[in-house]
Amino acid sequence: MNEKLLFNQLHFARSLTLKAIKTIPTDLLDEVPNGSTNNLRWQFGHIFTAQSLLVNRFVGIPLQLQDEYISYFAPKTSPDNWKEVPPTIKEITIHLSKQPSEIEQLLTGKLEEKLKKPFLTGTHGEFTTVQEILTFAIYHEGHHLGAINVLKRILGINL
Repeated sequence: MNEKLLFNQLHFARSLTLKAIKTIPTDLLDEVPNGSTNNLRWQFGHIFTAQSLLVNRFVGIPLQLQDEYISYFAPKTSPDNWKEVPPTIKEITIHLSKQPSEIEQLLTGKLEEKLKKPFLTGTHGEFTTVQEILTFAIYHEGHHLGAINVLKRILGINL
């Protein structure tokens, strides 16, 4: 895949996520609808945290990620377990805004490189290159943007 195209997709996906944040009233960010395990703040924080963890753990290039983000937004976390006030949506938005450019700067020219360790996808195989993990990260963001849209509909927020 063309490197420029992949980074354009990364920026495009993030622009949709940032656009979604702007449509959400602050008082609905922490609502967990019946049948859901997470809220909108968790979804946005998770997108940032997951991409940082993918680059940190599998590519081996450190991205700025505070420990509190891992405890609040890593896979298998939930607002039900939050013991303190989570990062504000403003803080999360700032991180989300900067992240694609940071990733592009760090990974330009490295897409064909092997990962520090393979990323196992369960029954679907494994990813072994930087390009594969970045492609997965873009897919993952889109997946969570879909979850965000479902939560918005349930909460009565116009898409």
